[in-house]
Amino acid sequence: MSSNSPVEVVEAPSLKTKVRKVSRDEYQSMMSKAQTSIDTVGEDYEDWARKDLARLQLAAQVARSDTADRGRHLQAIFRISHDMKGQGGSFGYPLVTDITRILCRFIDNADESMPATLDVVDAHVQALTLVIRSGMSGDGGTMGDQLITGLTDAAAKVAG
Repeated sequence: MSSNSPVEVVEAPSLKTKVRKVSRDEYQSMMSKAQTSIDTVGEDYEDWARKDLARLQLAAQVARSDTADRGRHLQAIFRISHDMKGQGGSFGYPLVTDITRILCRFIDNADESMPATLDVVDAHVQALTLVIRSGMSGDGGTMGDQLITGLTDAAAKVAG
């Protein structure tokens, strides 16, 4: 844009004109329906988590065997983990969210050429396998704390 071009300033419509006011009862009804939808979808979460876990396990296997394209495979692991991270807490599995959060942060800064990188990935996959296959919902209590501490320490040690 040249400095001689006129500038047109357009005033945006107020958000208040776009939003409908609702009563407290209507709001409560809407929230109840939303929670029911979440609960219904949540019933399928364990099946989704098992399928995502299988994809994650396969991606980790391939990353270990295909050294020439390991970076691409680590990115696939990141994407699967990122999806799992968003779903876990929403459906009563915050430990899945915590484990995958650590894994995603680790992969963001990982040196794909280091063999220990895949060892840390494998540790996360094993932890997720334990949590999902045993149906460990919630924070996992003492075992959950130990898993998170161990994974955090391993990721920090390898990341340097």
